[in-house]
Amino acid sequence: MLISFQELVNHAIQEQGIAILENSDRCKTLLYSYAKGAFKREIRRFLQSLEIGGYQELLASEEPDKTAGRLIERLQDEYMILQEEAEETIGLLKTLTEGQPEHEEETVTRLQEAAEQGDYHAKYTLGTVFEHLKRYKTSSHWFKEAAQQCIALYEEALEKPQPLPVPETRVQPAGNQDNEAGKASKPVSAETGGPASSAQVEQVKKAVAIPNDFVKIEGGSFMMGSSEREKDRTDNEISHLVSVNGFYMSKYEVTQQEYEQVMKMNPSHFKGPNLPVENVSWHDAVAYCNARSGQEGFNPVYTLKGEAVRCNWHTVGYRLPTEAEWEYACRAQTFTAFNTGDHITTDQANYDGNYFYTNGVRGLYREKTTPVGTFAPNSWGLYDMHGNVWEWCWDWYGVYDTRKQSNPAGPNTGADRVIRGGSWGGSALYLRSANRCSNNPFSKDSYLGFRVLIPCEEEIT
Repeated sequence: MLISFQELVNHAIQEQGIAILENSDRCKTLLYSYAKGAFKREIRRFLQSLEIGGYQELLASEEPDKTAGRLIERLQDEYMILQEEAEETIGLLKTLTEGQPEHEEETVTRLQEAAEQGDYHAKYTLGTVFEHLKRYKTSSHWFKEAAQQCIALYEEALEKPQPLPVPETRVQPAGNQDNEAGKASKPVSAETGGPASSAQVEQVKKAVAIPNDFVKIEGGSFMMGSSEREKDRTDNEISHLVSVNGFYMSKYEVTQQEYEQVMKMNPSHFKGPNLPVENVSWHDAVAYCNARSGQEGFNPVYTLKGEAVRCNWHTVGYRLPTEAEWEYACRAQTFTAFNTGDHITTDQANYDGNYFYTNGVRGLYREKTTPVGTFAPNSWGLYDMHGNVWEWCWDWYGVYDTRKQSNPAGPNTGADRVIRGGSWGGSALYLRSANRCSNNPFSKDSYLGFRVLIPCEEEIT
């Protein structure tokens, strides 16, 4: 059945959320995927309207008609687009932004009701809405009342400690409660800046059963970042010496089957039990770690107050890898751009093969995730460290401390959390072992997934 370009865009927004209009690269991949070869000219013009900031300007404008006129002129001047085509493109964008008030207000109302009843996910979605309001200052002519209600409820939620949803388990208090080994167990959450000293926090140990699909990664040192000779490297990849303790890491990205068994839901866009779970935020990944720890007899690693998540580095349980642990595991003692060498192909990883690295060759663009374990693992037995879905890491994104580091855990604060590894919808460039990207911790997308690790008990200090 034939559809119009506007229907195609509406479908993408319904599937992925209006937030896709905030990122022209993300929108590009989605629209070309949905269009399947059609609407090439329309997609190009639409993306150009996003690149000049059309969505944000129309969303925040008090005079949308005048703003639309200016945007039409910019499209004509900067991209040599015919006036009729520019008017059609900006007209569609204006229609999309005008369609937001009722939808967003209804969403906030539903979220308020759920959050007032103590729904964990609703509170974090409110946080996402709040961040959106702050970023684009949309609390203006059409969203003001809903914005004020959202902000009030969000700030109220921040004032109250809110534990992560761990079935029938809690982080043990620093008292005299004994663990299974008969020793006092006193988990104390460290600040996000990294592990506290043993003088500050008592070490927590417990006999644990490591799942069969985890690989032991021996601790060691490596040069984190990229060589100045690596092609297309960026300034945020300064090479420096880092040491990490040993850990057990999942061979595979967390699958939808694993996620659903723990969280009783599957948010993924591409459905399949053995496909990686995606469309999960950093906070969703943290919640999964604690919930799985509780189900399998580990101590939960994370606690939070409002949106401030703390990690107890002195206990054994499921957690996200730090950025250093992730790169160490990905590299598996390699020094090249990828753990496959200086090049990578779509026979080795799932990415958009239309965008190959340096002198590589064009490959497949599968337009979706692939089952975990489809491609060969690295030399340490880890699959899909390159491509398939971006993987959330613990760290706030920030500039590297280039001094010699031991178990670095990133900056104490930040705006975005680190993501690593690239995805099915991106170019080979982003799959490089040293490549660093980041995203808002509330963001959800079909590109975003994660894998987990368990620290080695004997190396907890």
